[in-house]
Amino acid sequence: MNQENGDSISKVLSTSDGSQILLQTSKISAGHWRETRVILVSSSHLPMSPSMVETRPIKPGALPPAVGDRIESLVGLVAPSARRGSLAGTESGDVLVFLDKESWICSWSLDKSSTEATVKRHFFLPQDWLNCDYFRMSAISGDGTLFTPKNGDVAVNYNGLREAWFD
Repeated sequence: MNQENGDSISKVLSTSDGSQILLQTSKISAGHWRETRVILVSSSHLPMSPSMVETRPIKPGALPPAVGDRIESLVGLVAPSARRGSLAGTESGDVLVFLDKESWICSWSLDKSSTEATVKRHFFLPQDWLNCDYFRMSAISGDGTLFTPKNGDVAVNYNGLREAWFD
């Protein structure tokens, strides 16, 4: 990433089959994270050895604007084998779970056969849970359980992805 203009990689996620990597980049200004962006990279574009770094450019992709423009912070990926409730279905790709700019935990399928950018909203997080530095440490387990650090403790949200509202 370009450190000169303040861009930093703040989170890296890999799909369950290893075919894609998501990079969350952020600009830091006045000590706060700003301007989050998510880049999708096919692992086939990654150098296979250190000697290939100079000769093989990485070709990043973008998420559909209806998805990428909504992301405040990546949370994680849920593999197809672990889906329950509203995440269950016919999609074969991983599901990206993220916090949107309106403080909702949302999901979107990375299924390659899906041409739509259908985002599902699952639940709202109160503002006092959203200290940026702590929320960036949030994680989601394979079954969709969300772990969020808060005031020295960890809040655990079970089954939060079972219900969904569509935009």
